[in-house]
This record gives sequence, structure tokens and C-alpha cells, in this order.
Amino acid sequence: MKILPFEQRSTTAPDGNTIYGFISENAASALSVTSAPIFLLNGFDRHGKGFGLKHINAKQSRSKQISNLGFRNIEKFVWHVCQKYTEIRMCQDGRLMLCCNYESYSLTAIIEWRKEHGSWSVITALPKRVAREKLVWKKTREGQSEPKPAFAEKPRFATLSMPKSPAGKES
Repeated sequence: MKILPFEQRSTTAPDGNTIYGFISENAASALSVTSAPIFLLNGFDRHGKGFGLKHINAKQSRSKQISNLGFRNIEKFVWHVCQKYTEIRMCQDGRLMLCCNYESYSLTAIIEWRKEHGSWSVITALPKRVAREKLVWKKTREGQSEPKPAFAEKPRFATLSMPKSPAGKES
């Protein structure tokens, strides 16, 4: 058994697992990529170049911005994006950008395929005001169904289709 170097080892997600999320079958099929888990590796940062947790943490202003949005740490931020992404965008270098809306931000995690691991790896993550990269996939509602009326609306909908009974007579 080969022991991986520190930077190639996965960090622990907030739920206690090492998997932060998945590229769904639906998204993978639409993008002609592999459906597989997403990991946040320990990574490294050398003069602004690198990947993973160390690379994201090296940017003090980014860490502060993430903290100001209410995320306790980078792992929690990345886990949130990988669990709740609703869009995938294509970066100029061919990497994928997972995006989810949060308050007035588009939270993003840039990932790339790691052939040697058979999985996706987070390169970096950051909040953006607007994600301008090319949209290549957007999550649709499960089963393409219309939303059900809220509890408060049900009685109103029920009365719209009920026949009126003559005045003074109860049915």
C-alpha cells in the first residue's frame, strides 16, 4: 500500500467524512465528464500557486471574506458549495466551477479531475458577487414537477374547484 504525500491527502468534511460532495450523474452526463466524489485535499501554496486547503487558506483576504459570510472555516465553506451547487460553469483553463447562491453572493469552488485518484479535487474556493464564467449546466427541479402550493394556499385552491351549494343548504 502506497502512502500518499501530505498534500495529496483529503481533509475531513464538516460531516466527519472525507467526501465533500459529488458530481451528479445528471451533470456528468450533460458535461461528458465522470460522476465521482469531490475531495478537498490538504494541498499546498507556493507564491499564490497551488491547490486545496493550504492554497485557499494562504489568501488572508479570502479567508476573512468567507468568515464574514458566517462560515467558521474553509472546510465548512467548501462543503456548503459542494453540497448545494445549482450551476456548473466552465473556467478558461477547462476546470469546472461549482456555484450556489448565498445572500447576494455566488459561492464558488473550482474543481479538476484527478485521474490518479479517480475523483474531483477542489483547487480553490471563493465568494463572488457575480460568476461570469460560461454556464454549462444548471440544476433543474426533481422530475421537472411544478412546486406544490404552500400549506396556507391549499384551502384557497380547494375552494376554487368546489361547487357552490345553494344558500342556506349544507352539503
